[in-house]
Amino acid sequence: MANKDYKDWNWVDIQVQKVIRELGNVDFIPELITGMPRGGLIPAVILSHRLDVDYIPLTTAKMLPKRLRQKTLVVDDIVDTGETALRLAEEKFTIASLCYRSSSKYRPFVYGERLKKDDWIVFPWEAEDSETIQDYLV
Repeated sequence: MANKDYKDWNWVDIQVQKVIRELGNVDFIPELITGMPRGGLIPAVILSHRLDVDYIPLTTAKMLPKRLRQKTLVVDDIVDTGETALRLAEEKFTIASLCYRSSSKYRPFVYGERLKKDDWIVFPWEAEDSETIQDYLV
């Protein structure tokens, strides 16, 4: 079983600020924001409010034409293996994440923290006794 690294709301706020700063650095202003089901929903809504950009469900975003998908920011809490983010990037979405593992197959377009250890991240919206397995993928 992996060690757990408990993140708090202050950490989330810092990562959201980093993502916003990085979006400015690369001069990318999303037209729409969506979140990965479960983990990405809360940070996506936070970014939607802070950037004053409309939030739409991922299922709706997947039906957008390619030119709008390119201007849609898909937010996740963590890019772990990178499998899901890579699939969405191949669909021409722009990916943002609060953090990502350096071992990931995909590096998000913008992110907050690069994780070098394999600790299991427990976000403040998750149960403290969350299992150290991924039981959902999109």
